[in-house]
Amino acid sequence: MPALMDVEQLQKLINNNDSDTVLIIGAVGWGLKAIEIASLEVQHVMNQKGEFHQNWLLPEEFSHNGKQRAITTADAFDPVLVRHVERLQSIDDVKSKSPAFGGLRPAAKFFRTDRNAAFPITSRKSGRLESQAVSDKLKRMIKKAGLDRDGITPESLRVSAAQFYYRAGMEVKDIQTYFGAKSLQTVYNWVKPEQVKVEQAQQQVFARINWGQK
Repeated sequence: MPALMDVEQLQKLINNNDSDTVLIIGAVGWGLKAIEIASLEVQHVMNQKGEFHQNWLLPEEFSHNGKQRAITTADAFDPVLVRHVERLQSIDDVKSKSPAFGGLRPAAKFFRTDRNAAFPITSRKSGRLESQAVSDKLKRMIKKAGLDRDGITPESLRVSAAQFYYRAGMEVKDIQTYFGAKSLQTVYNWVKPEQVKVEQAQQQVFARINWGQK
């Protein structure tokens, strides 16, 4: 399992990548994999009025496991998303003459490279799609924040996000659904460090109690 970030490290990642915070929302806030980040379109995250969906669906054809799943956009993300839309409105192959969708082409890719291009998507021999370009970009962002020295990788972002949700009280089954995890066991592996903390705390709290045993 990849190394995990804590909240302080997440803040460090954000502080050192101010112009790319929207990618951190994609990987951590929305829990998207690299191929999903590369595939996401404008129309998935906002309506025709140009308003961001608080709850939206990642279509099955864009989901890494081929299953549609629900994604939530926290109000805290809005300033970053608005700033990102302003950037998109300056890109020729993204902006539209229509005012719908915030003046953006609905089918345009939402996330962009440093050169404002869509992230490349390639196909393996197995037919599975991937986007190494997104992974490489996230690696550079992690290195810029100095988190590579802590063992943080692009894979760490989703797993860390799952732990954040778990700590906040989200059920394991719901985490599986939200992140499109293959199995409940996968999620248990993600949150295992937190379960260990619970077990340790439980031992410390109750070990000295006489539970009726003579």
